Amino acid sequence: MVDSTNLRVKQRLRLQGLMSDDAIHVESVAFDIARYQLAPRKTAFGLRVTLEGSSRANPFGETTLWLFSVDPDGLKPVLDNIVVSENHGEWDTACAGEFNETTRTLSMGSPAKGVFADIVVAEKTTTSVATVGKDGDCQSEDKTTIGKHRLRYDGAKYIVPKDLKRDE
Repeated sequence: MVDSTNLRVKQRLRLQGLMSDDAIHVESVAFDIARYQLAPRKTAFGLRVTLEGSSRANPFGETTLWLFSVDPDGLKPVLDNIVVSENHGEWDTACAGEFNETTRTLSMGSPAKGVFADIVVAEKTTTSVATVGKDGDCQSEDKTTIGKHRLRYDGAKYIVPKDLKRDE
């Protein structure tokens, strides 16, 4: 955090090992400045990290979100490593294959005095299966599922279920 009047660093936080890349590389890093109202007079900002794979036959993309609160004693991670967007698949590079795409949207519950608000996660997953039809044309069939999750603050951070986190 930088003081905008004199550009002096007010707070800093280094997260060891947050980013590394290889066959799956870091595509982008961006601040998420949506208003994450954790509690009355307590907001958080986000950091989104987008990863991409380099395989054409096994495409992969993923964006994770971290939330940080600004406390008097420093920046504090309050939500870590939730996958807000992912896509992956496997195909023969011509037609036949299966692809999955999931998007998650976070919304804040109503904060009560002295209590951190719950985070509601709306999830939409689409699975597409492509096959070569009898006439030789590529045909695709999609199936979409929708779900919701509620993340609660445990006094130190929001608990993210394993199936919503990035595989490490």
